[in-house]
Amino acid sequence: MEYEQLTLFPIGDNIEEPAKPEYLESAAPNKSDNGKNLITLALPSRTISIEGTAERYGHGQTPHSMHVWWGRRPLSAMRAIILATLAKVESGKTRAELLNLCDAVAKFQPYPKTAIDKASSVLGKDKSVVDLFGGGGTISLEAAKLGCQAISVELNPLATFVEKTLLVYSQKVTNLSQLVEDWGKILLNQLKADTEELWNGGVNGGQPASYFWARGISCPNCGLNIPVKPLFLLKSRPQEKVYASSDTSSRNQVIYN
Repeated sequence: MEYEQLTLFPIGDNIEEPAKPEYLESAAPNKSDNGKNLITLALPSRTISIEGTAERYGHGQTPHSMHVWWGRRPLSAMRAIILATLAKVESGKTRAELLNLCDAVAKFQPYPKTAIDKASSVLGKDKSVVDLFGGGGTISLEAAKLGCQAISVELNPLATFVEKTLLVYSQKVTNLSQLVEDWGKILLNQLKADTEELWNGGVNGGQPASYFWARGISCPNCGLNIPVKPLFLLKSRPQEKVYASSDTSSRNQVIYN
């Protein structure tokens, strides 16, 4: 049995686009497919893999750029999987037609608005999607894009805040991109003001090489805060171990081999 190697990295300009899979070509209706959900018959997994990986490395092009969540799912991949899960061949489309549509909505760039609108028409208005572990809200967001009633359940307060920002608050304003940019500048300026003193009087022309967080103990004699772990491993290659050591008298970082 032969297995197809899926791409695990973004497709570059110098890599030839793979040929369109045979199952995406037009095919005569198969009566045995009637009444079955598309995902039980086939799935354009190659497109989902390639586009989902490209999206993961496409910084600044999705809402995920504004927050980080563990194990977040690519929007394009979840969109295609939701469609394949809900769409049935008996909806008047053959397996090949639904696969072509699923392949189209899985695209990351450019945004496949036409395909999404068509998929929403195919699914109709009576579909509901419940995500019992909402996390970052990806599944609920994409289900809503496909015209479904999306319900997300989440107990983690941080995840709930992320979901409300993504799914609720974003629908109440018309200048969201400008608000994000303005508040981002406010936060960066505040961060600079709060941390500027940490970068004065360091090494390398007045700038520290880096800072390391470590637990410390105050010396009862001199009053200095002594790190419990004085050495920090920076490089662990054989015969080439590099550590960082704290110079507690000047708070500077010293790197030695």
